[in-house]
Amino acid sequence: MRILYCASEANPFCGSGGLADVAGALPRALCENGVDCRVIMPLYSGIKPELRDKMTYLTSFSVPLGWRRQYCGIFSAEHMGVTYYFVDNEYYFKRNGVYGDFDDCERFAFFSKNGKSKPVPL
Repeated sequence: MRILYCASEANPFCGSGGLADVAGALPRALCENGVDCRVIMPLYSGIKPELRDKMTYLTSFSVPLGWRRQYCGIFSAEHMGVTYYFVDNEYYFKRNGVYGDFDDCERFAFFSKNGKSKPVPL
């Protein structure tokens, strides 16, 4: 079985509450039981440097969002047997904290749309 766990936060990378605890622990438990479970989340600027340094750039493409196209970079890292993918866009994710910005709806629409977009080279 293959599972892609999509979350707005996951420990140890970034967390503000219980969602991060579950998104960090459940995929690890599934992997330990033989499931190919991976996690995708935003690449927040608040991720600790020692975790960021272990990330590898995979690709980038353009995502249509409303009337414009937005850059989207994809990075990956492995932590405790789980592969994590990170969606990079500094306009949306280079901020202090995870939630509470005026454009949270647009930020997470961008994050959600990446799974449905046909990648377009930059």
